[in-house]
Amino acid sequence: MKPAEQLRLVSEQGVRVRIAVLGTTFAMVGSMTGLVLLARAMRGPEKPGSIWAEIAGILFLAGIPVAVFSMGSGWAALQTYETDKVLAEALFLNGEGIAEMMGVILGLAGVLLSIAVVLQKRFHVAVGYIAMVLSALAITNEIIEDHYVLEISWFILIFLPVVMGILTIIGKERQWQS
Repeated sequence: MKPAEQLRLVSEQGVRVRIAVLGTTFAMVGSMTGLVLLARAMRGPEKPGSIWAEIAGILFLAGIPVAVFSMGSGWAALQTYETDKVLAEALFLNGEGIAEMMGVILGLAGVLLSIAVVLQKRFHVAVGYIAMVLSALAITNEIIEDHYVLEISWFILIFLPVVMGILTIIGKERQWQS
């Protein structure tokens, strides 16, 4: 589907799309912030995979303003669509291009953090391998366009930090109880 057609369809939804864009922005920022904090907690001179966690943390931290900028371009495209369709299409394409490049970088960060998770045995090893496969699929999704099966990996990856956070809390509760 051409960008002009996508914009037309999306703009017809009005407020619902703006709420979805806002929610997605908060979800992305929250997810990446959680991953930055996880990567930070995995650093240390005696910890295996520490350098992988460090690099992943830097990439996730760099991704936060990029995600906000990308989503902001889409927001601006929706706001200008009624008055200047050419500008709206340019803004939309700008945001989409940034999002695709960011997807490759964040997918790489996910692979690196997954390697650190597996090496440190921070969570069950299956969590690390699942995150690694999903991150690799997310990178593949950015290279192979319009493949909806691969896009599912992004949705799961957004919620994976929540799962990791819950596992961390459960682990800490067990430590406190013993």
